[in-house]
Parts: sequence; structure tokens; C-alpha cells
Amino acid sequence: MTIRSNADQPKRQRVVEYVTGPGVSLVELMLTPQDATVTVSGRAEGGDEVTLFQLPRTDSFLRAFIKMTCQADQALRDTLAESEKIARRRAMGAAA
Repeated sequence: MTIRSNADQPKRQRVVEYVTGPGVSLVELMLTPQDATVTVSGRAEGGDEVTLFQLPRTDSFLRAFIKMTCQADQALRDTLAESEKIARRRAMGAAA
């Protein structure tokens, strides 16, 4: 999974800044399956790959992790959609 930055968009707080450090963008997130774990690694812009953490690779954990990830993804999509609606309303109000 690659996280692309858009130069046209203003700076925003980064969700992963606690991992990469203040002001450092995470440009790539890698999930690597191992025998008993899944290794989650990241790479900051111009940096080397850094292992962030490992997750157990049991069926029950992976099912719970996937469920949580899907719920978080949907919540983020809903939040972004709502933010866009609010921004459009504000833009229409400012234009009037």
C-alpha cells in the first residue's frame, strides 16, 4: 500500500506521525507474512524500511484484525465524506 502526498493540499496532521516522528510523512506501508506473524513495516520519504510491529498470524486474531480494519476504514470514509459536505456548505455560504 502506498500513501501518496498531494502537493496541492494543505498540510494536515498525520495519523502515523507517532511512528515516523514529527513532520515526517509515511510514504509506504508493507505487510509481510511470516510463519507465525505478519510483519508491518513502513518507509518514510527518502528513508529506509523500518519494522513497526508484528501481529500474530492466528485465524482468530486475523479475523478480528480484518473486522477492526474494515470498521476503521468505513469510519474514516464516513468522516471524510462528512467533512467534504461541511466544506462545500461553507464554500457556498462564503460565495453568497
